[in-house]
Amino acid sequence: MVLREDKIGQSFLVPLELTELIPKNHICYFIEDMVNELDFRKLEKKYRYSAGKPAYSRRMLMRIIIMASVDGVFSSR
Repeated sequence: MVLREDKIGQSFLVPLELTELIPKNHICYFIEDMVNELDFRKLEKKYRYSAGKPAYSRRMLMRIIIMASVDGVFSSR
């Protein structure tokens, strides 16, 4: 049987900031900048004060769709 090493001083398995795992020249930063330039005010106004659970940010959803298509993922399943 293989046992994992016991490290008492270890506080986290991954860095606190996930951006530490992403190279500085990764395309996700370009996509973030590009989506931040888009105007989502009209869409956000529609969902801002509606009843029910809060909707996801339209900017976040757009970044996910673009990044998935860049990576060749065309299904969420």
